[in-house]
Amino acid sequence: MSDASTPIAGVQRLIEPEGGIVLRADRCSFTYRSRPGALEIVIDGVDRGLFGTAPLDEIGIALMRDRPLELFVDASAASMPTVDVSRQWTRFFSLNRDALTRVNVLVGSKSGS
Repeated sequence: MSDASTPIAGVQRLIEPEGGIVLRADRCSFTYRSRPGALEIVIDGVDRGLFGTAPLDEIGIALMRDRPLELFVDASAASMPTVDVSRQWTRFFSLNRDALTRVNVLVGSKSGS
């Protein structure tokens, strides 16, 4: 497994015409769109750690521009991340609790119902 602070080959960071940011690697993507006081994150696929800290770094950048911040995470097209990735997110939320007004997460059902 690669050190999380090391840039990882195969990760693309794209800027959308409207200013959103898209991170892509393998069969997973994170799309970030911000507006004053809020950040929308759409996750598609499964994060197996290929991104290193990049997904959380994008939230950190948004927090530097605008805080406090409310997060809207659409994970309805995402699959369960690895344990290490889940731990990184938990640690990030714990360390940035005061800068986040609320975290809203939309999840999907894999059962088809």
